[in-house]
Amino acid sequence: MLVTLLSKVFVLQYGICFDIDGVICRGLSPIPEAIEAFNLLCDGTSGRPKVPFVFLTNGFGSAHVKAKRLQDWLKCEVIVRLMSVSDVDLCSALQTQP
Repeated sequence: MLVTLLSKVFVLQYGICFDIDGVICRGLSPIPEAIEAFNLLCDGTSGRPKVPFVFLTNGFGSAHVKAKRLQDWLKCEVIVRLMSVSDVDLCSALQTQP
C-alpha cells in the first residue's frame, strides 16, 4: 500500500491482524472501541483501509457472512479472501486427506 506524505511516497511495510471474537465483537454485538478504532483505520468516504489488515477467528461460520457483518459494523471494506475462519481451514484440510 502506498501512502503520500508531504509529497513523498512511502511503502507501508506492516499490516495488522485482528482476531474477530472478543476483539471486534462479543457474540453478535460489536465492541464500541473496535468501531472507534476502525474509524481511524479506514477512509470515512470510501471505506477503504488506510493500512493493510486481515481478520482471524477460531469461531465457526461462513467467512462471507462474517465479512458482511464486519463491513456493516465497521463501515470498512472487508475482503473475504483476507479472512481466516477455522471451519474453512478445517474443510480444506479434510479435503486433502486420502
